[in-house]
Amino acid sequence: MISIRQLTWSNGGEWMSKGFRAFRQDFSSWLIFIVCHLGTILFVSMIPFVGSIVNGIVPSIIKGIGMRFIDDRHRSDIPMRFGAIQPELTKTGTELFGLGAINWGLNFVATLPVLVAGIGSVLAAGLGGALMSTLSGEFTSMPTSMDEGALVLVMVCIFIGLVITLVLLVGVFMGTVFAPYLIVLRGVKTIEAIKLSFSAVLKNPWSITALSLYWLLYVFGGLLLCGVGVLLIGPIIQLSIYFAAEDIFEASLELSEGK
Repeated sequence: MISIRQLTWSNGGEWMSKGFRAFRQDFSSWLIFIVCHLGTILFVSMIPFVGSIVNGIVPSIIKGIGMRFIDDRHRSDIPMRFGAIQPELTKTGTELFGLGAINWGLNFVATLPVLVAGIGSVLAAGLGGALMSTLSGEFTSMPTSMDEGALVLVMVCIFIGLVITLVLLVGVFMGTVFAPYLIVLRGVKTIEAIKLSFSAVLKNPWSITALSLYWLLYVFGGLLLCGVGVLLIGPIIQLSIYFAAEDIFEASLELSEGK
C-alpha cells in the first residue's frame, strides 16, 4: 500500500535543486534524450490527421521512459542506459499508452468550455444583432452602442470559459503529474495511478505550488536565452517530479527494494 505524506512549502525548492543538480550531472545524456524526443514529435507530426492525436499520447510514454532513466541513475549510480527503453515499453507500454490516451482526452474536454464560449458568444452576438436590426427596421449595421454591448458580452463569455478551462486543466495536471512515476516505478495501474496522483497533489497544495512556481521561473529564464533554454527545462521538471514523488509516496523506497 502506498501512503501519501504531507510536506511543506520549502520542499518545492529542494526538489527543484535536486533536479537541477541531477540534470547537470548527466547533461550530455539528457541532451540526447531531448533530441530524440523532439525528433519523435516532429516525425509523428508529419502523419496526417492521426499525428495530432498521437502527439497527445506520446508525451506520457516519454515521461514514463524518463522516469526509468532517472530511477536507474538514482538507484545504481551508473550512467543513463538507453537500452532500458525496450524492456520498459514491454513492461509498462500498455499502461503508459492508456495514460496518454486518457490525458489527451481530458485535455481535449478541458479546452471545450473556452471554445464553446468563444464560438457560441460570437454567434449569439451576431444573430442577436441581426434580429435587433430586423425588428427595428434597420437592415444595415447595428448602432455603435449595440456593437459595444455585443463585444462586452463576447469578452465576458470567453473569460468565463477560460476560467472553467483553466480549472479543468489544473485538475488534469493533478491527476497526471505523478502518474508516469507510479506506473513505471511502482507498478500501479493507470486509473489507480491517476487517483493517487490527484490525491498527492490535493494533500500537498503548497509544496506543489512552490514547485510549479520554480518551473515558471526556469521557463522564463529559458526564454531569456533566446528560447533555446526552454528545451532544457523539460528534463529538469521531470527530475524534480521524480524527487517530489520519492518524498511524497512513503512506500516508494520499500517497494523498490522489494522488487
